[in-house]
Amino acid sequence: MKCINNRKFISKYYNQRTKEREYQLNDKVWLKTHYLSDSSKGFNASLAPKREGPFSIVYKHNSHVYDLARDSNDQKVYRVHINELSNYFTDEQPREDPLSHGDKHLASNGVRLQTEPTQ
Repeated sequence: MKCINNRKFISKYYNQRTKEREYQLNDKVWLKTHYLSDSSKGFNASLAPKREGPFSIVYKHNSHVYDLARDSNDQKVYRVHINELSNYFTDEQPREDPLSHGDKHLASNGVRLQTEPTQ
């Protein structure tokens, strides 16, 4: 009984921070990469690109699993979970700054900027 109550308590606060996402056919997305470092080849995974793309959604298995096709060469990627995808933005589309929260007076690190000089 205690375990069930604990699960409800944790899921209540976890679900407050999550957003339901769903993509439609022909939506453009980035695909998360999973590289491993290889010192014999001089490859460092932390310096590799974190995402590949853009890809287009070509088939929707359910609300969480999609098939993708790369826009440049029609390379197919099958059965990708939504956790591996992120929205594709172009330069024309404005992005919302996650730190701003509607406040114009926050710096990029989230610290409030001084708007008026102090005396």
